[in-house]
Amino acid sequence: MQIMNIKKAFLLGGTVVLLFSCGKDKFNSVPEIKFTSISPNVISNSSFPGQIDLTFQLKDAEGDFGVGGGQDSSFVYVKNITTSQELDSFKFPVLNGISRKNLDVEVTANILRDAKPSNIPAPYTDTLYFEIYVKDNAGHKSNVEQAGPLYYIRN
Repeated sequence: MQIMNIKKAFLLGGTVVLLFSCGKDKFNSVPEIKFTSISPNVISNSSFPGQIDLTFQLKDAEGDFGVGGGQDSSFVYVKNITTSQELDSFKFPVLNGISRKNLDVEVTANILRDAKPSNIPAPYTDTLYFEIYVKDNAGHKSNVEQAGPLYYIRN
């Protein structure tokens, strides 16, 4: 009976140690992004909005984004993969008042200038998709995410 309890204790202890040692650190030096939304996601040439917000979740171990060391070297990169293959970049939005270590934050960038429709004559609806990624101040490039759709109605 006593030997059985000792075996159970070792088995339970071994399982706990195994579970904690296999846990993957969810924050890395290389940033990780996940597309969340585009708002508004329907626009038209007769009622063009003042801004189109692309929102994504960002995780990074150091949180080295925005102005750092007297220079701003972190950017959000966006490519309209539907109508053009040009890569555009935006200065990283200001991240004031948040903890930088193990950064987990929602970021929004205005991509209005990249919402270019095709040259197909009206009436027509373009379904636009984008590729996005970020680079931090250390030059680490995140994963590339597809964002969209954004519907552009040409009347």
